[in-house]
Parts: sequence; structure tokens; C-alpha cells
Amino acid sequence: MIPHLVIYTADTLNTKSPSNLPSSTLSISLAPRTFALHFLSSSADVLSLLLSTNPAVVLIEHEGGEDVARASVKEVLLRLRQGGSVLGKRVFVVLWSVRAARDARERSYWNRKNVNMITDSITDLCSVLSIIQKHLSNQKGEYNCPYCGQGFSVECISTHVALFHVQEQSPIDCPLCKEVVANLAKHLQTSHEFEDASFSSSKINIPMKKHRQPGWWLPGGGVEIGEDLVVAAERETQEEAGVIVEIKGVLRVEYTPSEYGFRLRVIFYAEPKDNWEVVNQESSKYSAKTIPDHHSAAAAWVALEHLGEHLPLRGREPLMWFPYVDKGGMIWPLSILTREKEDALFIPTIKNQSNLDPVNDENENENCGQISNDEDEEETRERRYRFAEIDERD
Repeated sequence: MIPHLVIYTADTLNTKSPSNLPSSTLSISLAPRTFALHFLSSSADVLSLLLSTNPAVVLIEHEGGEDVARASVKEVLLRLRQGGSVLGKRVFVVLWSVRAARDARERSYWNRKNVNMITDSITDLCSVLSIIQKHLSNQKGEYNCPYCGQGFSVECISTHVALFHVQEQSPIDCPLCKEVVANLAKHLQTSHEFEDASFSSSKINIPMKKHRQPGWWLPGGGVEIGEDLVVAAERETQEEAGVIVEIKGVLRVEYTPSEYGFRLRVIFYAEPKDNWEVVNQESSKYSAKTIPDHHSAAAAWVALEHLGEHLPLRGREPLMWFPYVDKGGMIWPLSILTREKEDALFIPTIKNQSNLDPVNDENENENCGQISNDEDEEETRERRYRFAEIDERD
């Protein structure tokens, strides 16, 4: 049986984006007979269709700005997810919106309405539809999803849970080992050995990930055995935020001893590779992640001025580090992180750097490692980059 894909265009013609809409391109992009397509422009037609059809995917085109359209979209979502039913959880809901894909506040709003994926990338959309079609064509698996009851093979269930249910928060039994776990998507990926081939500035913008638990956070994670700290940070950022970065310096090194051992934590400063000045939102190179998986539900670029505006955070660290970087706080060179027995690299003190690159500041020593409110902003940024690169020039 061919699965059904409902494409609901909620906006009127004069407000919707005219280019690259799935309703215009999806029938060409998809392989023949992968989905039965339904193109609808009325919420009443969508609600009527839901009475007779259980769609696999509902794709909603909505940019926002229209109260009537927004209310219609919420009505459709409410009907789809009514009562948290098992059938409702089998439907994968995609919101196609340039605004919501790039605005963490708008993304958070629609995530609370139980939207699975928010994107403006036709490539990401087609990738997800391909995965869903593959899973639906092979539903006679021996393992049932504990959230929606669908059966999958061991190769598919991990990707299904991460794609459909990554934001589920209640502890649940693992269908493979029966262990009660809090994060089933991560547990399936890390505790069971199988692979799914489906997944092989005056303004400071920082990519932040949407964790499966409520709230946004900075990309980060654990270091694998034998892995370099810098390599681990770059890998985690790409996995969790979908952005390829280059680590430029160190903000802080934290060491926390405990009765079980210790915790070493390094907070890095990084920039997108190739071009930091322009974050080209039309280029996939700088677009944040939109496909949910066990690493994170999604990611978005967040500006400093939007950090405290209706943006749920998992902790206070973004509130600390965004202003720190924006005001020219000290960024230590990567050379302070060395392996044992390596030769010492001479880094001159602030007082002695006048021989290399003069800086006219009478209170240079006093301002070391601090945010200075008295300095000219551009001069502060220049000093910061000099320190970040001093090891390369010396």
C-alpha cells in the first residue's frame, strides 16, 4: 500500500513564499509511487480527509503573520495529535517555514504544538520522506515502537524513534533489551550494536541545539577514546547543530573532582569555516540542522538580542558566554592545550606584547582576561583576535 502524504498550504497566495515551495517541487523531487499526494489549501478539507485517511506525513506550508492561517494550522495539529493517541503519534508532521526554521523562538513555539520537523530545505525534506517510505515498506519487523506501536526491524527502529519521538520525555522500556531508559533514541544508538544506512559581528550569532529535553543549549558532548579535544568539539558541533566549524580558541577549562573521579570540561570558541562575516542562510553550508536524530531535535542560529526573548534554555551558560564574546572577553590560544612532553610554546604576557604589536592602553595588565566596558569596542575585538592568533605569529 502506498503511504499518503498531505500537503496543506495554509497561507494565502499573497503572503506565502513564491519559490521552492514543496507544493510546487515535491511531485518532481520524489520518486514515482513513493507517496500518494494530496494538495489541500483549506483546513476544513484537511480535517475531512483525516476522517477517512491515516496519512503517514502531513506537510504544512505556513510562514506566519496571518492570524487566520495560524489558527487553522493549530486546529489541524490539535486534530492530528488529539489526546496523545497512538494513531496520532504515527503521523510525521513537517512545518515548511523559512521563518520558523531560522528563528529559534518561532521553532520553539511550533515544537510545543508537537511538530516533528521544521525546515526550509527541500534536500532535508526529501531525505526524511525517503527514510519514512523505506520504513513503511518494511513494517513486518519484530520490534514494536513503544510510542506508536508500529513494528520495525532492528535496523530501522533506532532511526524511527529518533525521527518521530526524539522529544518524548517519559521513561520507557527499550523494545530490544527491556531496560527502562529516559532517552530511548540515544539508548538505541549507543547501547545496541547495529547501523542504519539512512543516517550515515556587532551581532553575535551562535548555533544552538534543541535538546530532546525542553530547552536550547550550546553544542557539546563527550570525547571518544583516543580523540583529540578540538576534533571532538568540531565533531559534536556538526552532529548536533549541523554546522561545520573551526575551533579558534579556548574560553575556559574546568576541572571538577568528585568521589568517582573527575570531570574535565573545555569551553571553546569557534567560527563557521570559510566565511565568518556572512552567514548565508540560503546556503546549506551555514544552515542549521533541521532533521531530528538522537543527537538533537534541531538547531538554529540565535542572536544575542534574542537570547532572553521567550527562548527556553536548559541552563544559564548561554546567557554568560554570549555577552562575554560580544564584549571582547579574553579568548585564549589553542596552544594552552598541549599533550604531555610537548615543547613549551612561548606566549608573551600582555605587558610584553608591545614589542610585537603595540596596544596603547595604560591599564593593560588590569584588563587581562576581563570584559572591559571602557575600551573602544573595535579595539577590544582587535586585541582578542591578536591573542587568539599570537601562537601562529610568534
